[in-house]
Amino acid sequence: MSARARLGPLGLPSALLGSTTGKVPQQLPPVSVPRSRPQFHVALYGPLPDKELLAMHPVPAETSLSWRTQVPGGDAGGQIGFDELDVREADGQVSRRRAYMPDTMESRPFGHVEIRAGSDVVSEGRIINDEMPGGKVRAIEYEGYGFGAMDDDFVEWHSTDLTTSGRLAVRAIVDAAPLLVVATGEDFVDPGAYHSAAEFDQSTPGEIFDALATEGGGENTPWIFTVYDRIVRFVPYAPPEETEYTIPIDDTVDISRDYEPMRTHLAMAYRTDDQGERGYIELQNPRTATDLGFTRRKLLSGSTPTASAAQQFLQTQRTLHADPDIGATVRRDYDRGLELTGGGERAVWLVQAGEWVTIHGLGKLLIEKTDFDASSGRLSLDLGKPTRSRLTKILMRAEESARALRAKHDPVTKTQWNF
Repeated sequence: MSARARLGPLGLPSALLGSTTGKVPQQLPPVSVPRSRPQFHVALYGPLPDKELLAMHPVPAETSLSWRTQVPGGDAGGQIGFDELDVREADGQVSRRRAYMPDTMESRPFGHVEIRAGSDVVSEGRIINDEMPGGKVRAIEYEGYGFGAMDDDFVEWHSTDLTTSGRLAVRAIVDAAPLLVVATGEDFVDPGAYHSAAEFDQSTPGEIFDALATEGGGENTPWIFTVYDRIVRFVPYAPPEETEYTIPIDDTVDISRDYEPMRTHLAMAYRTDDQGERGYIELQNPRTATDLGFTRRKLLSGSTPTASAAQQFLQTQRTLHADPDIGATVRRDYDRGLELTGGGERAVWLVQAGEWVTIHGLGKLLIEKTDFDASSGRLSLDLGKPTRSRLTKILMRAEESARALRAKHDPVTKTQWNF
């Protein structure tokens, strides 16, 4: 390795790692939010990695445009011209019909798409579907790279040497998701649990990240991953000292509390190898036991090649079962952005999942999902705290990934968590 090929935080060449700069700067100065719809454009390219620009189209207000972000995954994708809108006809009557793009769009299989507002790329992905009324492409659906690109390929790993989960996560991207790069510094944190590469043989990067995120590490918390600008961010599911946003409780905020996840004791029966050796662990939540005044136990099960991995998984689950599940739904529109902690607001088309919000009286909650409709300007946010049932909701692919791992035959025991 030459002197210029410097190493990143996990010992890999920095050329394999990405900038930590996302499409929305994390520290924005107080701003005045535009009170009207900006001019959105859709930039259409050929598939990555070549990214040949094919066309740039303005998206008129009469064309439907929406996109989503979520945890896990980041950019979830969006649609142009798929929804119905109320349209005023030439005779003055209002009718509801499909709000297609007025012009033909250039569409390629898995072509790269960017939605732009001024100089900001506010959503991106690759084309997975288009519609051609009259034989012309006038509606496009695209998927974020944190979804499709994480399952384009699978790894072929056979080494039984132990290494950390963070190193395996980086290797999964390098080996089987070459369209993505790994973030650096505090945007990619190694959970520190130990596994062999062979445990994940024939698994996709998406399956690997789901399993490692569910297992967690560090302060016995799960991990979350997001992909923005094709940069993979992998961090603990824990709030920062200061959140990006601080908002009041008013008629735009709906709050829910679910007490069912709370458990005083968690137990786990696990299998450690293919010979059928079994283990059992039980942990207590002393504070929860004091708060409830009675016993609520839960038995989990799983298979793993090491007892330490089972211990880490159960410690993470104990943290998630300690408190009630607190969630909130927040609504905003063009007339009101999301209030920044330092003052001012962020425009509704720039808010993304993976950021944190402080709600007065509730504390710090993660933005787990955003739905933005550019036609109406409506932004809907789903927020939650890191609890057991909340983890189940946001790690939507985890159980599917576990089933896929169980279905594959391999002489090495694969890590599987059943919850």
